Amino acid sequence: MRWYRLAANAGSDFALLNLGRVYADGSGVNQDWEIARDWWTRAADKGNIDAMVSIAGSYLAAPAPFHDEGQALSWYQRAIDAGSAKAAESLAAHYYYGQGIAQDFAAALANYQKAAELGSATANTAVGTIYENGNGVAADIDTAVSWYIKGGEAGDVTAMRNLALKYQNGTQITQDMSEAIRWHRAAAAGGNSDSMVDLGTIYEYSIGGVPQDYSQANYWYRASATAGNLYGLNDLGTLYQNGRGVPLDYKMAIKWYRKAATGLPLAMANLGQMYYFGFGVKKDYKIAFAWFSKAAKGGNDIGMSKLGLMYAQGQYVPMNRTKAISWLRKAARLGNTEAQGVLRDNGLTW
Repeated sequence: MRWYRLAANAGSDFALLNLGRVYADGSGVNQDWEIARDWWTRAADKGNIDAMVSIAGSYLAAPAPFHDEGQALSWYQRAIDAGSAKAAESLAAHYYYGQGIAQDFAAALANYQKAAELGSATANTAVGTIYENGNGVAADIDTAVSWYIKGGEAGDVTAMRNLALKYQNGTQITQDMSEAIRWHRAAAAGGNSDSMVDLGTIYEYSIGGVPQDYSQANYWYRASATAGNLYGLNDLGTLYQNGRGVPLDYKMAIKWYRKAATGLPLAMANLGQMYYFGFGVKKDYKIAFAWFSKAAKGGNDIGMSKLGLMYAQGQYVPMNRTKAISWLRKAARLGNTEAQGVLRDNGLTW
């Protein structure tokens, strides 16, 4: 605080900006919007655009009597006129979500477009979202995609992933796996681990006719696992369990499943199956039941189905037809074909 004041007195607009933030946040001082705005105004008078945006945002975020929509719009416009894409995008978000100001999709669209014009990559993506969802405009997927392309080409990872999924799924636009892979790779290069997993899946299962390539699947799953993606960790386990592109190794499969099972119900179910069938470990229904229970609690259909079978057959737990049917029905309703088959074979519905 002392150093900020010294720097502010020496004319530092950065120090003036941060002194405003101290009072706005109440960091070590009593929160005081008026003092915060005084510091920000001094910074803004020196041309600091972040200070202008802070003042504008504070007028919308502050409670009465400090809330002032007119002042907010005035300060946002001053920052936008100074060339701030951040200001235009911030104002657009307020209009889009109705935060501190009446929701207005037309105003949101106009300001996102202005932000895009001023160089914001993410604003392009926001415009695309508005057209995709039909927020205040007629839904238009082609226009949405054109904006996502602008966002992706400008470096926005969210736009890249949106495009990758659209080209991969082919439900809204014509499927194009070369474009899907191109955009997934771009998103992965930008750090998106979900696109890394999707690339692995595409190559492992030959999605969309892409030639099966287990080495590529292994590469991308490992990349996502390194980034901490639970699905990537789990999918590495499946490669080792099935010997796809790597030596078949149940112990390695268990290693990766266990890492993923810290938070992924699918991996919990996969671990349960390793103990249930005795793959790489001694068969142990007690441990299997515990993992299936965790998976089921997390909403996983495999765990639910296996619990149903264990109750039906009295494996580790006493045979209980009511519980067996209950778990099998829960799994079946989630699309689990094993559970559906068991119920159907016993003349039961779900």
